[in-house]
Amino acid sequence: MNFQVTVLKILAAYPDGFAVIEDLKRDMAILATSGRDWADRTRRLAAKAPDLDIWSQGLVERLSGGWKITAGSARPHGGPPSGVGGCPIACG
Repeated sequence: MNFQVTVLKILAAYPDGFAVIEDLKRDMAILATSGRDWADRTRRLAAKAPDLDIWSQGLVERLSGGWKITAGSARPHGGPPSGVGGCPIACG
């Protein structure tokens, strides 16, 4: 499982793009144990962006108590980040 792609997926699923660390950990655990499909999917997505660094590229910012996806990464063309789902984790 690719950590940075997973973080983007999780944050994109929250209405304001912000999640507290406890929620991130919980959602990460759900995805990490959801089977090979998620792990394979994130590896494929990460391979398309080998230089991805969500913090230095300004895609995610650390705020008090959690992380927030930035406006530019959350909706670059009116949708979620390229290849990253924008639906709640429960939908897939």
